[in-house]
Amino acid sequence: MTKGRAQLMVLAAASLWGLIGLFVNILSARGFSSMQIVALRAIITCICIAGFLALRDPEALRVELRDLPYFIGTGVFSIVLFTWCYFSCIARSSISVAVVLLYTAPIFVMLLSVIVFREKLTGKKLLALAMTFSGCMCVTGFIGGGAVHAPPAAVLLGIASGFCFSLYSIIGKIATGKYRPETVTAYTFIFASIAVIPFIVGGWEGVSFDAVSVLALIAISVLCCVTPFVLYTAGLANLEPERAAIISTMEPVVGTLVDAVLFHQTMTALKLLGLVLVVGSIIVMNVSFKRPDSAGA
Repeated sequence: MTKGRAQLMVLAAASLWGLIGLFVNILSARGFSSMQIVALRAIITCICIAGFLALRDPEALRVELRDLPYFIGTGVFSIVLFTWCYFSCIARSSISVAVVLLYTAPIFVMLLSVIVFREKLTGKKLLALAMTFSGCMCVTGFIGGGAVHAPPAAVLLGIASGFCFSLYSIIGKIATGKYRPETVTAYTFIFASIAVIPFIVGGWEGVSFDAVSVLALIAISVLCCVTPFVLYTAGLANLEPERAAIISTMEPVVGTLVDAVLFHQTMTALKLLGLVLVVGSIIVMNVSFKRPDSAGA
């Protein structure tokens, strides 16, 4: 697979993740709590991808016992813990604070890549990182959005969500060196599903399981989870983790555009600037600043 195709796969994954808010709004209006949505999404995703592989390609579900810690890492320590920290941060502050702190993830990915994969920390990467983080702050309204309330506990939880989210890129990169993307995704959500079961015991009073809810649950699982995680994991196998992490920051950009188009949220100049910065950071990561060698060299 070429790097260009891998980057398009990560970009497509981030764009699909950006649609999550649309279905969360539908399910929240029908009485589902945030953790119930997360738990059901993980379980449905697990059933879809593991069931598909069991029927069509059972060999893809064959892994070595010694490699299970990889999937515990991506499923429990990344997916589940990141989600818990993220929603806990929202509960203690606001969505804009939580999103900005979540997107400290590329910083952790870049630092961990230096340690784990001996990647070089170049000026271009640092520039793209600064553009990404600044863009996310503008897009979410963290800058220019009025007073921001973020107590220390919320800040720590938000940074923890970013760190846990970054683990998927690092551990997933290692796992895809040995297993196919769909195998990594399947086992990630098998362990994530086991971990979220306690969150769906009780508390279902007032939840409406009508046709719209069922369709929204299928969409948020298949369209916004199965497909993007397979795409992201496949792209990650052919990219540096920090490049994939920066491209994935298209998620809040798409989410902002969805809000503007479908929910008529105001698109301010700062939000537009944020969109430009995030897209610009992706371009920076993919532009070579090296001068071509002259013919006589």
